[in-house]
Amino acid sequence: MEQRLSLQHVSANNNDASLGMPHSAYRWSVYAGLLNLLGSLLITTPNRLPASLFDPEAWHASDTLGNACLHDAFDHFAAYLEQLQRTHGSAALTEAACEQTALFIGPPKPTCPPWEGFYAEQHNEVGYGRCALEMLHALQDAHLTIEGSNRQYADHIGIECMYAATLAQRIADAFDHTTEQNSNKHQNTDEEQNTGDVYTSMCTLKAFLADHPCAWIDALYERVQHHAPDAYCAHLLELVRAVLNNPPYDENNIIDEFS
Repeated sequence: MEQRLSLQHVSANNNDASLGMPHSAYRWSVYAGLLNLLGSLLITTPNRLPASLFDPEAWHASDTLGNACLHDAFDHFAAYLEQLQRTHGSAALTEAACEQTALFIGPPKPTCPPWEGFYAEQHNEVGYGRCALEMLHALQDAHLTIEGSNRQYADHIGIECMYAATLAQRIADAFDHTTEQNSNKHQNTDEEQNTGDVYTSMCTLKAFLADHPCAWIDALYERVQHHAPDAYCAHLLELVRAVLNNPPYDENNIIDEFS
């Protein structure tokens, strides 16, 4: 069945996601929500998003899964949003949007191209190189299509984050399914198969993160830092790097157990 990889705008505060959800599934569902939110922020300028997404208090109150690195990254981003609002007032989101447009979009062309191929393929600016094709194939294999008003190459950092969000949600679903199956005493279950589904889903995400966004986001971040070190995109990418580098793999030590 074809699914949509949409620009879904989710709240920065995911505390309600735990209702009725097992602990492991909840952690991965929160992580998926964070990736999807960040994908939206990366691919859409702030003036086209709900203002509530830029409320510093929402970021301060976000569930960071008990991870100190994520907690610090969220607090830093919230502090930046507070500073942005103090400096620019009601024009804060417009200012951030102008910065993001100059860096990621242009005209005449982006100062800091947000596509993997630019960094992995000797500054390829055509947009249909190896990385874009790999991402297109990954989306097709997952029966995902990109929808929304933004027309971007498939190896855009925002699309890669949203694709990773889809993989993370599948881990949450696998945990949820395993817990549901094992709690049903009247149903024969294969615990090894259920655990294998979780492990396979984790390995798929781990490989994707290593081969794609985590392999080039530092180069993008350094380029943004060079051109606009205090711009909205620099602070956003700092947060994105923290989230990409801190998935909740240690849940039940399942990766260590089966590696």
